[in-house]
Amino acid sequence: MDHAKIVAAVETEKILIHASDPSKKVNIGSGLEASFIEDLVSLLRGYSDIFAWSQFNLSFIPRTVIKAQALADFIIEYNFPEDEPRPMSIDPESSNDNDPGAWALKVDESSTNERSGAGLIQKSPEGFTIETAISFGFVAINNQAEYEALIAGLKLAKTLRIQDLKIYSDSQIIVKQTNGEYIAKDPVLAKYQALVQSYLALIPKTQVLQICREENSEADALSKLVQN
Repeated sequence: MDHAKIVAAVETEKILIHASDPSKKVNIGSGLEASFIEDLVSLLRGYSDIFAWSQFNLSFIPRTVIKAQALADFIIEYNFPEDEPRPMSIDPESSNDNDPGAWALKVDESSTNERSGAGLIQKSPEGFTIETAISFGFVAINNQAEYEALIAGLKLAKTLRIQDLKIYSDSQIIVKQTNGEYIAKDPVLAKYQALVQSYLALIPKTQVLQICREENSEADALSKLVQN
C-alpha cells in the first residue's frame, strides 16, 4: 500500500492554545484549510491541560505499567479465538446460567521507606492467569499502596473489559472502605475511595472480598519484587 509522504509545512503561524498562559502556543501550517485549522485548534485547546509544555511537565511511567498495558492488549488480541466472545463483547444483560463465571483479581502491596509497588494476579474463569508486578515510582504508606494496587488491578480489568469480577485483598480497611462498611476519614484515603468507586462503576458486576494473608501469598510475592 502506498502512503503519502508527510512534508513539514514551510510557513507556519503560532496559535495561542491556553488563554491564561501566552507562552502556550503551537505552530500550525498556514497553508491548511481554515475549517481544518479551526477544528484542530478546538481539539488542542480542549486537551491543553494534558500536554507537556516543558520537561518539567513530563510524568514518569514505570516500564512495568507500560508492560502491563501491552500485555493486556496482547491478551485481548490473541488469547480469545475468533469464534468465541471476548470479555468485552459479552452483554451483561444477556447473561445466563451458561456463563463461564467471574474473573478473579488478587491484589497486594509492598511499601518501604524508599519504594512501593503492587502485585496483581488476574485469573479468567478458564484458568488463564496474568501475573503483574508494578513499581509505582513513588513512596506510599501501606493503605495508600493498597489502594494503588487495587486501582492498578481495576485498570487492567477495564482494559480487558471484564463484565464480572471478584476482587480479593488481605487488607480489612481497604475491603471495608470499598464496600462502604468503613468511612475513610483521612482526606487522602477518601480520594482513593472515591476513585476506586469510579472504576468499579465501569464493571457491571463486582464483588470485593477479604482473604487471609496466606491465601494472598502469590500476589504478596509479586509485590515484593519491586524491593530488589
